[in-house]
Amino acid sequence: MQITDPDRVLRQYPHELSGGMRQRVLIAAAFAAEPKLIVADEPTTALDVTVQKEVLRLIAGMQARHGTALLFVTHDLGVVSKVCQSLTVLYAGLVIEDAALRDFFPAPAHPYSRALLAATPKYTDPGSSLVPVPQEVLDRVQAQVAAADRGWRNG
Repeated sequence: MQITDPDRVLRQYPHELSGGMRQRVLIAAAFAAEPKLIVADEPTTALDVTVQKEVLRLIAGMQARHGTALLFVTHDLGVVSKVCQSLTVLYAGLVIEDAALRDFFPAPAHPYSRALLAATPKYTDPGSSLVPVPQEVLDRVQAQVAAADRGWRNG
């Protein structure tokens, strides 16, 4: 995990470690038991882009070395585009779209998925305005959630 002086790190409290080092320790702990599946819930949130890139590289290396499946939970579609083979878009726990990455990014099927992509900040144009998800798209997705909820209650 590229932890310099692991004996010292092991004796430190979490608040004494940098965010990137804490992530490395957690990744090491997750892979230590050699599980078949790791659920990584926002593993790079609050890391700067340089540390984020390094942590993602470490996760990919460990995943390949151990043959571990990885369920990556994140709101960052940029990260998804770098580390995932497929994705599932959720809204209020309802699956909105499930697709292979190669199919999703060029042409998302659902209006909500298209709106999420449009709302993603453009790093190539940092001064551009953010685009919110249109209300009519939110209304449509909320109607789908309500219909699914009614189906569960009646089923």
